[in-house]
Amino acid sequence: MSASGRDYKVAIARRAAEIIQERGKATGEMRDHLGRVCALGALRAAKDEIDRTVQPLRRSPADWRMCSIRAQIRELIHEQNAPGYHDITGQDITGWSDDPRTTEQDIAKVFLQVADRIEVSE
Repeated sequence: MSASGRDYKVAIARRAAEIIQERGKATGEMRDHLGRVCALGALRAAKDEIDRTVQPLRRSPADWRMCSIRAQIRELIHEQNAPGYHDITGQDITGWSDDPRTTEQDIAKVFLQVADRIEVSE
C-alpha cells in the first residue's frame, strides 16, 4: 500500500469501520475494559495499525490527514442530522459517538461513506 494521502485516508476510514464492528462501541472513553472503542478510538486504532504497515511521509501530513478525516465525518453526520450530533455537544464527533442512539453500525456506515467520498473527491 502506498502512503499517498488519498489511499492512506481511505485505508484508515475503512479499517476504522471494521474495528468498530469487530470490537463493539464504547461510551465515555476511547477504549473500555472490554476492548470496545468509540468512533475516535476506532480511528486511532486504525491509524496505528496502518502506520505499522506503511511509512508515513512525515508526521505532520499524517496528522493533517486525520484532521481531514475527522472534518469529513463531522460534515457527514451533520448532513444526516445524526442523533446526538446537535443534541449533546454540537459539532462534536464524541457526542455523536457517545449518544445511546448511535450504534456501532451507524459509526461504521459513516466511516465507509467517508472512505467512498475520499475516493471520489481526491
